Amino acid sequence: MFWLAEDAFTRFVSLTWERQELPSPANGEDEQVGEFAEIEQAEEFAEAGTEASDVERYTVTGDGAQWRQIGSLHYVSYVDAAEAGEPGDRVTLKLEADKLTMVRHGSVRWNPTFQAGLTHHSTMVLGSTSIPTQTRTEQLAIDVGPDGGEVLLAYELELGSLHQRIRLRIRFAAASEQTTN
Repeated sequence: MFWLAEDAFTRFVSLTWERQELPSPANGEDEQVGEFAEIEQAEEFAEAGTEASDVERYTVTGDGAQWRQIGSLHYVSYVDAAEAGEPGDRVTLKLEADKLTMVRHGSVRWNPTFQAGLTHHSTMVLGSTSIPTQTRTEQLAIDVGPDGGEVLLAYELELGSLHQRIRLRIRFAAASEQTTN
């Protein structure tokens, strides 16, 4: 479901971000990631492919994350977890019914786009270093309702010579009835 309110709004939300690196297919075989529809709980998310200890989790509460609807688009913004003593990076997720664009600013600048079955190219900038990236989206499900939403994403990432398969789950829920226009 991709719900749209009649009017633009801004709400504080609680946000949970879970990232899991998946094993690469053996011998170049195209291994299926597994259906997200089967994943109901965070524990099941962790068990779907690797050990629970391999899942990175990050939670933002209070006024640390914000959900906005402008026209037919939803935006979720938050400050990503930082290393000790370092400021976090500002991340904005642009949600469309079938497309996710991440806009990351800070020590890492990167704007990848994800659409099921498609490959997108972008550049990750770390300080004065630019690294070409390629993302191939295996699965993408975006569900937005009046009280929040969930993004389920499985993709392959080529970052220079590094190759990873990643499963990402982002959930956000309205923190209060406070709404501003």
